Order: sequence, then structure tokens, then C-alpha cells
Amino acid sequence: MHEFSIAQQVVEVVRDAAAKAGAAKVTEIRLRIGEMSFISEEQLKFAIEELSRGTALEGANLELASEPGKAKCDSCGAEEKVSYQRLKAAGAALTMCGKCGGTARLTGGSGCTVENILVEVPEDGE
Repeated sequence: MHEFSIAQQVVEVVRDAAAKAGAAKVTEIRLRIGEMSFISEEQLKFAIEELSRGTALEGANLELASEPGKAKCDSCGAEEKVSYQRLKAAGAALTMCGKCGGTARLTGGSGCTVENILVEVPEDGE
């Protein structure tokens, strides 16, 4: 279950960013998840919620956005969307270019990125 290790990294990144901002509470976390990352959104949400207990992240609204897979041809430079089915047919993290038939490599949609966090920062004296 690689979602747990990804959740650990997300929580660490958000916790560090919140601390740098002097935040008392994280209210929202926005993530962009690549379709080619094979991350289970349900398992990732669960892991983040569990790891957030007792921290400034606990109870934060978690928004997940999907990023389509992208590939770029080594020969002609064409860029196109790519799906899991297409990669599975190729048997690797590269596929055949739809334009020229050359080798196309995965260039996007394979990661998990913290896009934004919203925090509550206490006013001076609180």
C-alpha cells in the first residue's frame, strides 16, 4: 500500500508549510493526483486522516483533483494524453507515438502534488 507512504509525505509537507506560516490550524489541503500514479484516492484520504489526528491538520478539508497522463514522443516531440490501458498494452512506462510511431515516454500524470493549503493564523496576542 504505497498510499500510506505518500500520505506520510503529504502530511510532512503540509505540517512544515503550516509551521513556517505560523498557522494554528490547517483548514484545507488540495492535492493533484496523476491518473498514472495508481493511487487509490480512498486509501490516501484514509491514511492522511489517520496521520493527521492530534495535529494542526486534523479535520482539514481534503480536496483531490485528477491530472491526466501525458506522454511525449522522443522522435517528433508530439505530446498526447495517455491512459493506463495504453501503457499496459505497451508493457512499460513508454508507449508508441500516435503521430509518427516513435517511442513516447510518460511526462505527466504520475505523481501526487500538494497544490495548496489554507491555514488559520492567530492574530498577535492570541
